[in-house]
Amino acid sequence: MPSQYIRKKLPSYPHESLKLAVEEVKNGNKIYSVAKKYNIPYETLRRWVIKSPLRKGSGKVPVFTNEEEKIIMKSLKFLSLCSYSINKKNIVFIVKNLVQFLPHSRAVSFKNGIPGICWIQDFKKRWSKEISIIKQNLLIKNGKKSSPYSIVNTFFDSYETVLKDNNLMNSPERIFNLDEAGLNIDELNQGVFLTKYSKKRLKSAPSWKVMASITFLYICKWRMSTTMFNLQGI
Repeated sequence: MPSQYIRKKLPSYPHESLKLAVEEVKNGNKIYSVAKKYNIPYETLRRWVIKSPLRKGSGKVPVFTNEEEKIIMKSLKFLSLCSYSINKKNIVFIVKNLVQFLPHSRAVSFKNGIPGICWIQDFKKRWSKEISIIKQNLLIKNGKKSSPYSIVNTFFDSYETVLKDNNLMNSPERIFNLDEAGLNIDELNQGVFLTKYSKKRLKSAPSWKVMASITFLYICKWRMSTTMFNLQGI
């Protein structure tokens, strides 16, 4: 059963203001007037005047720092641009591998190094302005817009953009093959993480559901003196 703990919001006042307020109260000023002056909750200031908390913070120590979570976000955004769907199970796998490099004092927050549902939910809330979870659309024949040729062109346009944006057009040795075993094959109703307002939600459907299948054949050639890639889709 997941924990019902909800991390508190960060205080609206700086810690320096709290220190000044405590000093003023200790010098004889009334708690109410000082709390109003520094915009600090009355009970918070009163508690600090009586006895300063042993641990100064706004809840549990986060497993990842803000900068570390930015790295996770950067990875999610890149995979989203590559049209690679990342769901909750994939996030758990990524985080589990990252936890191995954390100090024990932080890594111990996850049982067996695996983040729970609460962490996933809080992660979504913290980055809700940049990512969202949506259901994947079936990649099926649906009129002219969903014809095989249109799908192939969409894929290669996206692929070329990724190559250019990451300076890979002249670095084929940095491009690795991703076989079928590495793709996300979860159920179609599984939500995936995508960059906010992203339109790339395509996912191939099993042939038994659409009564047809589409195969991509990638043909690449590397030429030192000319354009390196010659891409064709069949």
